[in-house]
Amino acid sequence: HAAGSENIELFQVIPLGGSARNVVKFLLASSQGATPVDPNPNFIQEVSSVLDRPGVKGVIFADAEGGCLDDADGRLGRWGCSSRSLVAAYRMLTEGGVSTNKI
Repeated sequence: HAAGSENIELFQVIPLGGSARNVVKFLLASSQGATPVDPNPNFIQEVSSVLDRPGVKGVIFADAEGGCLDDADGRLGRWGCSSRSLVAAYRMLTEGGVSTNKI
């Protein structure tokens, strides 16, 4: 991470155990080579608390994969390619009520 930055997880890893749902989701995701995750239920509140700090003008969402809003000349299908950073920005705009000049 960049100096002075904070990491707020959009998703949280599901541990093996707990409820039957978590066990099934863990086993199914793991069998496909994926990390089993659920959305972070506190994501909106955690980002909003950063935005409420004195001197904070906005947030930047970034992830290792990237994404795009266009179809990359037809290679990505009609709607482009999703990414965690695009999903995070969308959630903050739609669920968090944050204006675009803060993202």
